[in-house]
Amino acid sequence: FDTAKKLERLIKDAFVSIDYQDYFLVLKTIHGNAYALGKLIESSNFDGVFGTIAGDDTILIICRSATAANQIQDQLLSLV
Repeated sequence: FDTAKKLERLIKDAFVSIDYQDYFLVLKTIHGNAYALGKLIESSNFDGVFGTIAGDDTILIICRSATAANQIQDQLLSLV
């Protein structure tokens, strides 16, 4: 399957908000979508992503640097 297309489609449908603090991004989704979106983010191999932790409606994206967090936030926002 095409991970990039699935990521783009799901983030457009489920995105609520995103914010970052140092090495961490917190992405909010519509209820029930965070786990799938977190898996797609990990599968997409974004440079700078160390890993994700996803619940029902929130994803914690752990980045390798504060600069990476800012860049990944911009990349994800460009998909919305």
